[in-house]
Order: sequence, then C-alpha cells, then structure tokens
Amino acid sequence: MSPSFILDPVMQQHALVVQNLIETNNNMGLTRLEIGRLLEGVRPTDPQARAHYDQKVLFQANEGFDQVRKICRAMFDGGFEGWG
Repeated sequence: MSPSFILDPVMQQHALVVQNLIETNNNMGLTRLEIGRLLEGVRPTDPQARAHYDQKVLFQANEGFDQVRKICRAMFDGGFEGWG
C-alpha cells in the first residue's frame, strides 16, 4: 500500500468509522461479515438489490477490512494524532 493511500483523508475517515464500530460493539466480538453488514446497513428485500448488497458486504468483510487494518496500523506506527 502506498503512502498516498494511507494518507487519503477519505480512507482515514472510513478507517475511523470501522474502528469505532469495533470498539462500540467489542463486547459482541464482531466478525468481519458482521462489520460489513453494519457498514452497509439494512439488507434490501429486492433480490437484485440484495445481490449487490451482499457483494458490498463481502468486500467490506474482506478487502475493505484488510485496507482498514493496514491504514490503522500505519497511522498508529507513524504516531499520527488520534491513532492509538
């Protein structure tokens, strides 16, 4: 991951949202999939919209979570204010 990706303010904000979700729901021991569902909101009833929703949840649970983890680690290691 390039430094520009880590310093992207939109990604930093997203990482903070995910971090807050995890901290707020820490006692429930959220899985990655549950975090993805919390980020994406209520599952639609329309089958086509539901398929798109499920794809977004899977992305958040896999690639999205890995990106957030890397950003949080880099910000913590870099001593950025508000991280750690």
